[in-house]
Amino acid sequence: MSHRGPQQAAQKPQEARPAEDGDRTGRESSPTLRILMERPAGPDQSVQPESVRPLPAGTILHEYQILSMLGSGGFGVTYLAQDLNLDCKVAIKEFFPASFVRRLGDKVVRPKAMAWNGPFATGLQQFLVEARTLASFRHPNIVRVRRFFETNGTAYMVMEYEEGESLFRRVTGQGCPDRRTVLRIVLLLLDGLEAVHRSGFLHLDMKPSNIVIRPDGSPVLLDFGAARRLTTGKGRVITAILTPGYAPYEQYQEEGRLGPWNDLYSLGAVMYYMVTGRKPVDAPARITTDPMAPATEAADLDEYGVGLLTAIDWALDPDDRRRPQHVAEFRGALFDDDPSLNVRLSASVRAPFDRALLGTLESELAQHVGEQAKGLIDQAARSATHLGDLCRTLEREVPAGASQRTFRLETLRMRAKALVESSGDPPPAWPPTYQVDRPSGETPRQDQPQ
Repeated sequence: MSHRGPQQAAQKPQEARPAEDGDRTGRESSPTLRILMERPAGPDQSVQPESVRPLPAGTILHEYQILSMLGSGGFGVTYLAQDLNLDCKVAIKEFFPASFVRRLGDKVVRPKAMAWNGPFATGLQQFLVEARTLASFRHPNIVRVRRFFETNGTAYMVMEYEEGESLFRRVTGQGCPDRRTVLRIVLLLLDGLEAVHRSGFLHLDMKPSNIVIRPDGSPVLLDFGAARRLTTGKGRVITAILTPGYAPYEQYQEEGRLGPWNDLYSLGAVMYYMVTGRKPVDAPARITTDPMAPATEAADLDEYGVGLLTAIDWALDPDDRRRPQHVAEFRGALFDDDPSLNVRLSASVRAPFDRALLGTLESELAQHVGEQAKGLIDQAARSATHLGDLCRTLEREVPAGASQRTFRLETLRMRAKALVESSGDPPPAWPPTYQVDRPSGETPRQDQPQ
């Protein structure tokens, strides 16, 4: 079933056009590699990327034959290739930071100037580290790396070629998916993200064109990136490329706080796109006065339900400390809203009615109804079976509009945290294995059309 929200009836989503998440020709941009690169100090640091000159079709790389270019991003070119030994298609990513390298002949990659030799070598090693990390993952919703190797003065990552179409093209062509489809895709992506985060890595570039929907409807997350501190010496640092509309505000900042909450904002932005057909407003424009309509207003309330749309608004909170901090919290928000999502979601996983939270709940409710708060809570608590039931009963006592939306968001945070705490399996502290820092340096480059 394909559903179009109230603003998209009888037409394709107004904002879901190829130019938004692809290049000017309507092709999707390739996945964007997350690498921290040193930039040599000097009076003139403006280096413009030349047109990417891909490997010609027919080029042989070990046992692989290049068939065509799938796309290119700030730091790499991705190809469709044939594995000549196994007789199957693969995707191959070439490390090619177009801003400061060029191709000699048809194959060899070299920095444009001697000043870029060090940064290129650093980036190359980081590319190999990322490939090695990805190769260690075995998860059905994360793209699998088969092998990696160095040749032609650069490095290559060989990945499974996923049949299907990107989520971007799916929504552009078919319209907004229904509630059941949205939840199926999101819950599987959350499983994949949780595996990534437990290993101490972040994706940092979730967007519709980085998610492929297989023929069976399951998603696979492409273009994995790991943010880490590099030793920069006297050089400066170019941090991760980001995609406006899908990157949270802290990724625009030199000292922004990095953690799972970055990816959860991006996932919330992907969900907003799925239920409205529109890319969210760029994060920096939302800080002072937020011009973006919340999902509870922009999407079809009857189709998606107030709980799911409120969870999207929570993930899209511009304040990184007020949005979900772990996958488990966000998953808890989805579970608590709709216990019929899956047979696994029995009453045992619902947030319990915890009287210790009544004081906090009363303070929040009092901001909207004043001195009536305590009496309303006492009355509702007599029949409520769990915290979610209590909160939804009290929500009806709050004036409709912005006040009700604010109360709903605050109590959703409370319910999700209570659900995680009651599960007996709290998420690990971030980072679980090593510190993932934002190095000082330049503002992140934006992932713009090539």
